[in-house]
Amino acid sequence: MVVVDLAGSSNLQVISSATGHLLRNLTSDVGTFGGVSGPRATVAPTGTVYFDHPGRMGSQPSEQIWSVPVAGGQSAYVADGHTPVVSPNGAFLAYLTWTGLTNAPASVVVMNIATGATNTWTYSTTVPELWDLSWAPNSRSLVFTASPSTSPSSNDGAWSIQLSDPNRSLDAAQPIRLLPKAFWVGYVNATQAMEVLEQQNFLGQGNWFQPVLIDVASGQVIERLPVIAGQSGSGAGAWQIDPTGHFVAFIRQRTLTNGAGIVTDVYRWSIDPTTQQPTIVRRDVASPAWVPGS
Repeated sequence: MVVVDLAGSSNLQVISSATGHLLRNLTSDVGTFGGVSGPRATVAPTGTVYFDHPGRMGSQPSEQIWSVPVAGGQSAYVADGHTPVVSPNGAFLAYLTWTGLTNAPASVVVMNIATGATNTWTYSTTVPELWDLSWAPNSRSLVFTASPSTSPSSNDGAWSIQLSDPNRSLDAAQPIRLLPKAFWVGYVNATQAMEVLEQQNFLGQGNWFQPVLIDVASGQVIERLPVIAGQSGSGAGAWQIDPTGHFVAFIRQRTLTNGAGIVTDVYRWSIDPTTQQPTIVRRDVASPAWVPGS
């Protein structure tokens, strides 16, 4: 598993998903500027890690995507944008454009990794905030999360786009039905996905969250996993389903008893509904990303 160390070094690290043991440090280039919800990392089947990097465009700050081999080596610039996600077949890299200093509409970009060619999906009129991205298992469609301005409920909405769409318009995105106060995580298999129902109360008292398996086509609940006390990281970037669909890694936040702040830890949990509570993998790390085939 690849994570971002929050204990001071901000290194991108490879750790054991079973024990949390540090295997190697990859780079300290990982990070974001304000306005983006934390750095994101993603690992291709070929062993290349793509990650958020705070770069510059001329004299202005810019969100960039860089890459580094999971086995270790030099990091390199890939594209301008943020929130990279590699398709399951390893052929495409999807990411969001960064509009922190401009009035340009946020867009979804899909890059052909082999050729470097890109296609861009945008809205024609309404321009909401775009957040997380995740792939369908067949690598033919993407799900993005948008702010409530395009959502039929009070929570952020999840919307699906097809790579085959010749118009490449986000206006044609199809909504995915979620429970109230739930956020989209990603596909577990070809027909099922995970969302997380959460309850956040004033001053963090009584917070809880619950992963829920749903049928993507209908939104029907298939299975509710046990409720976990506390606060989780929100969005697909804080929850990562492993390529086999058997496990999920997620962020859980805890408030220090002395009031010194909030600590972020990574947990691992079997999606099997008969499993017990999740187990902590490593403390003071974030942005978990599974390494395919490991």
